[in-house]
Amino acid sequence: MESEKVGVLEFRLNDELYCFSTDHIDYVFDLEEYNKAKGFDKSVFGITKYNNDIIILIDTLYLYNGNRLDFSKDKSVVVVKDENGVKFGMIVDSIEKIDEVSKAKLTLDIFDDDTVINNYTDGDRIINEIYPLPLLKKHKIPFLKQEDIKDDKDKQNSVSNKKFFLLFKIEDKLYAIESIYVKEVVEAKSDIFSIDSSSKHIKGAVSVREEVLFILDINKKNSFENLIVIEYMGKKFGIDADEIFDIESFDVNSIEKIDEEMVYEGFYNYKDNTVALLNLSFFAKDISLSKKDSSKRDEGLTLDQKEFLIFYMDGKRYSIDMECVRQVIESEELATTKAPVGSVKEIEYITTWNHKAVSVLSLKPFLDLEKENNNQVIFIEAKGVTKAFLVEEIDNIAYIDKKDVSQAKDCDSIINGAIVYNDEVIVTLNENFIVNIG
Repeated sequence: MESEKVGVLEFRLNDELYCFSTDHIDYVFDLEEYNKAKGFDKSVFGITKYNNDIIILIDTLYLYNGNRLDFSKDKSVVVVKDENGVKFGMIVDSIEKIDEVSKAKLTLDIFDDDTVINNYTDGDRIINEIYPLPLLKKHKIPFLKQEDIKDDKDKQNSVSNKKFFLLFKIEDKLYAIESIYVKEVVEAKSDIFSIDSSSKHIKGAVSVREEVLFILDINKKNSFENLIVIEYMGKKFGIDADEIFDIESFDVNSIEKIDEEMVYEGFYNYKDNTVALLNLSFFAKDISLSKKDSSKRDEGLTLDQKEFLIFYMDGKRYSIDMECVRQVIESEELATTKAPVGSVKEIEYITTWNHKAVSVLSLKPFLDLEKENNNQVIFIEAKGVTKAFLVEEIDNIAYIDKKDVSQAKDCDSIINGAIVYNDEVIVTLNENFIVNIG
């Protein structure tokens, strides 16, 4: 009697052949963009966003037998889901095929039921089935709880790959900005005047109806014909343009993207002319947050959003919930004293803040950072405890849609989730973990 056939996805780990049952598989993709994640179980490799899912990536080989995959080579991800629909990304060396196989007739099965629950034959080969879900629970791999993702935007994009851009001219060059960030275009009423700014990308400011706006440094002239007013990620600034054309639709698939973080995010061929697409995030990250900016933050926040402080440590972006942030101060402005003898090594020093002593921490050992970050200090409060930690620099305060916020449930690690900001997955630090250090 012929054995019953079952569906499996075959893959390789260090040249050995394994499989997952297709009953648990949602989809597969090639691993390209991801963020490293520290503070979870050692089998957790990172976090990525794919198919509108924010997914924790698991080193399948390490989870299975404690050995590491070779990440110098390309990898694939098999997304498996448990009985509650929670998804995990299982990293494998390569995917072989989806096939129907027969149950192997073995005289002795020495495998742990938590790891391999079946053995199959594919021709003359025997394939071990790895069943990862019990192992994920055993290693206490956290799952990321996500809001229901609305697919209205995805449906719109599936109908058309067009995006709308405002086309304008500065001297003899054509530029464009995605029109959703353009608030208005006004005629020049005054010249650009100089202003103190920590950003090298700001050439001055201009007064528009009693509001002072920073002007981006696109060209070196101090007079202009038109002012494009832009609102981007909670910041408002302007671009001085010589000539404004119309709003045009560009096919995003035809945009020549630039991988590096530069002034231009890409180029587009429009009626045989090259148009440079300005990268607003490049400019916005270096515009310092003034008191005027921060006092208006709540005006833009909606019920469907959360507010996060984004900052750099060791050249990498991190985020933390703004609800716990109390103040950001330049390190050189703080009066400090050495940490008491016997304190944990992560306490860099003690400072006085709001008439009380506060420990200032280095998060370097918790996040595997290579260099010290001591330019600015973020003061936070959680569970009635105040602590501070050192960072390289502040990037931005961002409004993040709740559908792009993921939090690990009952997490006791320094990383407890991630946000999606400008299509980048940025890990979120756990304020409860930080205030418990020391």
